[in-house]
Amino acid sequence: MMFRILLLVLALAVGGATLDGRPAGGAGISDVISDFLYYQEELKVKAPARPITEILPGLGERYLALVDTDGAVRVWDFETGGQVAVDGRRPADVRALVPSARGANLIIVDATGRVSETAGMTFTAKTRLLPAGAATDAFAVSPRAPVLAAAGNNQVRVYNLVTKQTVSVPVTAKVTALWVSDDGRFVAYEAGGVAAVVDADRQASLPLQPAGPATKVRFYYDAAGAVGVARQESSTKLGLYKFDGQSFARAGEHAFGAAPQDFWMGAGPRVYSADKNALHGASLGGREKTVFTGKEPIAYVRSLKDDLLLAQRSGIVGVLSGKTGKIVATAISTANGWAVLDASKRYDGSASGGREIAWVIQKTDLDLEKFARHFFEPGLLLRYVSAQPPAFASAGTTGPIPSPPTISDVKLLENVEGSGRTVVLATARNIKDDVKGIEIYLNGKRVADAAKITEQTTKKDDLRFRSVGFQIFPMPGPNTVAVVAVGNLDIEGPTKDLTFDRPGATGGALHAVSIGIDRYGASQLKLGYARADAETIAKLMRGSKGYDKVTVAELYDAGATRDGVRKTLKAAATAAAPGDAIIVYLAGHGISIRGSWYFLSPEVKDVEEDEIVRLSTSAEQIAAALRESKASRVVLMIDACHSGAIVKDVKGLLQNRIYTQLGRSTGFAVLAAARQDQAALERNTLGHGVFTAAIMAALGGAADRNGDGKVTARELAAYLARQIPALATEHLNEIQIPVAYAPSEDFVVTALR
Repeated sequence: MMFRILLLVLALAVGGATLDGRPAGGAGISDVISDFLYYQEELKVKAPARPITEILPGLGERYLALVDTDGAVRVWDFETGGQVAVDGRRPADVRALVPSARGANLIIVDATGRVSETAGMTFTAKTRLLPAGAATDAFAVSPRAPVLAAAGNNQVRVYNLVTKQTVSVPVTAKVTALWVSDDGRFVAYEAGGVAAVVDADRQASLPLQPAGPATKVRFYYDAAGAVGVARQESSTKLGLYKFDGQSFARAGEHAFGAAPQDFWMGAGPRVYSADKNALHGASLGGREKTVFTGKEPIAYVRSLKDDLLLAQRSGIVGVLSGKTGKIVATAISTANGWAVLDASKRYDGSASGGREIAWVIQKTDLDLEKFARHFFEPGLLLRYVSAQPPAFASAGTTGPIPSPPTISDVKLLENVEGSGRTVVLATARNIKDDVKGIEIYLNGKRVADAAKITEQTTKKDDLRFRSVGFQIFPMPGPNTVAVVAVGNLDIEGPTKDLTFDRPGATGGALHAVSIGIDRYGASQLKLGYARADAETIAKLMRGSKGYDKVTVAELYDAGATRDGVRKTLKAAATAAAPGDAIIVYLAGHGISIRGSWYFLSPEVKDVEEDEIVRLSTSAEQIAAALRESKASRVVLMIDACHSGAIVKDVKGLLQNRIYTQLGRSTGFAVLAAARQDQAALERNTLGHGVFTAAIMAALGGAADRNGDGKVTARELAAYLARQIPALATEHLNEIQIPVAYAPSEDFVVTALR
């Protein structure tokens, strides 16, 4: 049988090109080679987001919100480097909204002028900040301080979210606009065609002389830190004022070269103005120079030390280098996700975003996910917007993208030689460059290399071929085989799918493993939540619905040694049959060391890296134990604490890169969150860790977005991506950057009824 399979593999390889040197498709080899020699690259958004109607800076500099024509709100988070979608659509009675860095939530103004904080990134009002009527006329927030301003009922109110105190100043006319200073002390307003400034410390209104209206007002700070006001007095002129301790005195003027659509203040102080598609910059009072010209109007500008953060009318956000005058990073919203790319072709993004944006190489769309092995960079946006940017994990490339190999043929052999075995045969080809490998995915899960029964490489002229055969174990019902070839820089070529059905009853069993470690040999690693959270998850798994049978294995503290973990994972993997699911939950310490991730063993007595590597379980070992299983679905949940005693990866970005690569390379759903040592606080406020609390809510039904009574891997991933950052900020006042990777083939994790 092996001999016959090998002959067929060789036939597939030769079949990719006929003896006269022409591919089976009919085009000449010279034509194919010439196409591949022209490295024409184009970025394509296959599923764009809806048009943007509003771009809203948040309270504090953490967030920037985009509101689309359907009322959906997406929020860029400059602490995590990602994007979160606000749950639900903007209700008709929400007159104004801003994202709040203080509570990882929204501040909204309803139709009555009431100002409220919401429950996380939703439109559900949770806490009233100002009463009805307070913001019927105008509303604004400070760019940095936890302060908001509202105007209504002939009053300007200044509210501090920390002290919960309100300062009210009467006005005699209707306020048409408000602007709040960076420190929250001053609020500029226009009422009755006259501009003035509220000093919240003195509870007084300070007029700007000469009296007159203000189209727009912006606060700025000089080199000495003194606050000033730039009032737009005409279409091309700003009146400048400086605070002298008592009032804002006239300090000069600034002239625009042309009437701007909008203007913003930057460090220096500098002023930036948008005119059509051009952005101009100048020192206050100085002559303007064009700093950037785009393809569409600029709607928002913010200083980032030496660079600028720009938002265009389409909702595309970019970082403009102050040194080169070029965009060095671009953030894009898609229909179901987001992605960030830089000039070296590195990228970060949600799983959906990675599939909805593509590089077009020789007229072939290659999703960003095809570039993940070499170019994926979690927290990429942070490298460009953070005051202390983390180092790059990926080198990227500034040269042309090498063309990846393509799958030329796929065959499915049923009941080979009467053995009952099912085999997939596939051939890939490339021009000049070798085919590094061929991977087979069955229902989204990668088929282990151990299932490979044959492999052959051949070449003909400039064509390179690789052919493989894998034994697979289909599940009852519909099955999908996906085949992909890998080339230079580990770039994947187009996926070729094959679908077929297998008779038999669907359903399958659940094999769950829950591991939690509080007590370690090194006393400084002691935790107080991991075991309890793992016990909670084990109980939740036992009550899972939608499975024919549920078995749960548990390991805690001293029982969760490296050998114990491997043995338990191997047992679950071996017991699982096609159609079954494996869910693994790990809670304890995790750390990335020399490009690998390790789940620390309770045997660790010394926090030196060599000791950890020797005694702990690596991500590769976890993957190896589960990859060879016949289970059709695998979910890996990691609730990892990175202790200050051992961690160097402060935001967990290296861990997150490993987690995501683990999911992509195996087809597992990987759900993880790297947290700091906040065990007591978490349990006091939530009753569980943030990750566990979110998992419990999700599997309890909160993640069921379409209401079909099931929670799928994608729904679970989307829920965690939204909830974990908000819960971590609300309950811990810390940043947790979750990984929520779901494979392209979605599957049901649990049924609700």
